[in-house]
Amino acid sequence: MNVADNLKKQGKQAAKMNNRGFTLIELIVVMFILLVALALSTNSFVTVLKNSKQQSKVAEAQMEKIIGLELLRWDIEHAGLGLPWYVNDINTNNNFTDDWNSLTGYNEAAKEEVCNTGHTIDTYNDAPNNAPRAIVGGNNVCANGTDYLVIKSTVVRNSDEAQKWTYIWNDGTNDHLNCWSGDCNSPDPVEDIQNNTMVIAVKPVQTSSVERMLLTYSPQNSNDNLFGSTLGQAVGNFTLQPKENVLLFAVGPDNSLRMPFNRADYYISTSNVPAHCAPGTGVLRKSVVNQSDGKLADDSPLIDCVADFQVILGLDMDEDGVIGTFSNADGSSVVDSPLLSLSSENATSAEVQATLSSASLLRKRLKEIRIYILAQEGQRDMDYNFGQQTVTVGEFGLGSNRDLSALVGDPEYSFYRWKVYTLIVKPENISGQ
Repeated sequence: MNVADNLKKQGKQAAKMNNRGFTLIELIVVMFILLVALALSTNSFVTVLKNSKQQSKVAEAQMEKIIGLELLRWDIEHAGLGLPWYVNDINTNNNFTDDWNSLTGYNEAAKEEVCNTGHTIDTYNDAPNNAPRAIVGGNNVCANGTDYLVIKSTVVRNSDEAQKWTYIWNDGTNDHLNCWSGDCNSPDPVEDIQNNTMVIAVKPVQTSSVERMLLTYSPQNSNDNLFGSTLGQAVGNFTLQPKENVLLFAVGPDNSLRMPFNRADYYISTSNVPAHCAPGTGVLRKSVVNQSDGKLADDSPLIDCVADFQVILGLDMDEDGVIGTFSNADGSSVVDSPLLSLSSENATSAEVQATLSSASLLRKRLKEIRIYILAQEGQRDMDYNFGQQTVTVGEFGLGSNRDLSALVGDPEYSFYRWKVYTLIVKPENISGQ
């Protein structure tokens, strides 16, 4: 047999073998291997997908809290901006400290229950007899013993117009309204207060001891208050002395004002809590007191899934420029500052509460507001174990020790990631007389 015939014979044998195909056992083995590989890859994919989703939720929660904390920080920092300290001498007795109760229409907040505990918002009123305090707090008054914070200023309202201010000055001959755009006849909608916006007029200096005095005017009818008018009306209400100036703070687009400022309340609400939040948690909300009826309106959720909200105040009780005392939100618990290395102020709870009750003492002594928020990060994770049943929310022995097992349930609390956010703010607009 020659070489060609041999190759031809081998080719026929190979073709015959190829026609045999795979045996059933071979197919079963291959399918088993494929199923094992598929199962392993699917499990890995599910694990990666789950971890990715969890990390995405954690990142989303962190971004939300950063934004909410920044909004709260900005409001605290601007507490007291535009607040009048005195009223011009309405009763003409040459005493600028006793005219608040003569101020027609000064009402502040109505009696309205808040945070589902029976607590009412009029608890924090200064009207109608006292000057407004820039910051007021309630200790353990809301759901699960969380705190309550009130900030008063013109800019605390969620309104572009309420963020603006301007002034009138006298050049020695005539009065002039300042417009940032340079054209008061056609005010810029972004920069300038619009002519129909309600404003208050504050005189920076009246005497050496009387600053930031609210100016009043004769109302056009008995239903008008004595302190609020539109920008257009305010310009014509006052005749300035040579070189004198008056600040005009925008309050908002209202028909009338019940307070010569805006007020926002911050608290934990257990209503309309997102479904992914742990049981027992709530939403940190900012609600602005409505100028028309004194009730909470313009509600804004700042942070979801909050388990605790605590407020601590840093005070300089001896007015030496150094924080020597820390207290809880209402001054019922007081400690000397552990940050002082030399001497302590030894302030009593009664002394601190007297300070917190007085607008003038508060301006001189309140130096720092510390906010502590215990909140959930991400969503429920059965593969996660938090492992810490009690979390301290606060410092210096003030605040709370939050028992998560009692709040959320055991072992339910351990399936969530928890974090305490701390915000330390120095109010920039309340220091002075």
